[in-house]
Formats: sequence, C-alpha cells, structure tokens
Amino acid sequence: MGCSETSKDKAQDKEIEELKKKVTVLETLLEQKPMQPVQHHYELRTEGTRSFRFDPETGDSCIKLASKADWKNPDTIRQGCDYQDYMNGPYRTDDITHDEYKKRLQVAECLYVGKCPK
Repeated sequence: MGCSETSKDKAQDKEIEELKKKVTVLETLLEQKPMQPVQHHYELRTEGTRSFRFDPETGDSCIKLASKADWKNPDTIRQGCDYQDYMNGPYRTDDITHDEYKKRLQVAECLYVGKCPK
C-alpha cells in the first residue's frame, strides 16, 4: 500500500490553503486598522416626566431618569439605561449566539426586574 493522496485529502488540503490565505488577509487588515472601541457621544433629552440618554451616532436611546412610580413598571425598567447597558455590553447582542443571549436575558430579568427562575 502506497502513500497516495485521495481526492478527499486533496480537497481538504486545498480548503486549508484557502483558509490560510483568508487568515493572512484578515490579519493584515487588522494590523492596518486596529479595532477602535465604540465612542459614545450621548445627549440627554427630556420628554414628559422621563429623561432619555440618546446616542445620535447609533440612534440608541434609553431611560435615564423617571419617577419612582414609573420605575416600578417592568417595561420602564427594561428600557432603562442600566438594563440596556447590561444587555448590550461588553458586546452588542448581534455578536453573540442565541443561547448566550437567552442566558444574558435571564440574568437581566433577575437582576433588574426581579423575575428570577425558580
């Protein structure tokens, strides 16, 4: 029995070489332009009895100030900056898997809204 390569081995070798080329290109791009942390430039806006933190660059907003009675409403809590910052940090929710998001949501609901799993 010789050491001949099968067509499957050749296809895998070709795929590995293509992936190595892609990694090299991506590493070069990262060296040229390192990722910068997101720079937030917030504005505070007031509507009625609530004050919102607004990021004009992304369009994101959250409730920064509200009345004590308003903060007792779970929907208000979920729109609050603490809850939103927890859900989006240190990375945006579109960068994580569905299971990671569900876990993060359960923790946020327990910490901020008081709905903890039993």
